Amino acid sequence: MPHAKGRLAPEWAGYIRVRLKTRGFMGSTEPVKDIRSPRPPSRLHQVHVESRTRVEFKDITSLVQRIVSESGVQSGTCFIFIPHTTAAILINENDDPALQKDLDNFLKTLVPRDNSYLHNDGNCDAHLKAALIGSSKSLLVAGGRLILGRWQGVFLCDFDGPRRRELMIKVVPD
Repeated sequence: MPHAKGRLAPEWAGYIRVRLKTRGFMGSTEPVKDIRSPRPPSRLHQVHVESRTRVEFKDITSLVQRIVSESGVQSGTCFIFIPHTTAAILINENDDPALQKDLDNFLKTLVPRDNSYLHNDGNCDAHLKAALIGSSKSLLVAGGRLILGRWQGVFLCDFDGPRRRELMIKVVPD
């Protein structure tokens, strides 16, 4: 239970507060009720997603929503992180697949594959595209559901596939 420098470890803080409220600050002869916080604990989920082509925008919205639903969190934040330097997480329209092709063409214009880069291992364009989009996103959760706009979805963007990518998702209650 004790943490460094005499502090309580974070996972015990809510439990101790509930115990103090139940027993009171004054000494009592009745036993302390073991009441756990009704708040579900946060947990880091690690999943793997496979891409099939060099550049792929894979819709992972339902995968992320499933993890949120299974977490039991009704209100909080969902953090999504991809620990790869040639892949990214994107929130964008998921209704028309043509947009994914347009986005790919746009990124090819900004960062062509065959440019003369100093980082010359053949995938520098993938590193730069991933840096532009970003490796993480946070989404709000309400009513046990991700808060997304009507046409929005969550995409894993792989710019150096095909590969098996690791994805980290953590749902934290308010």
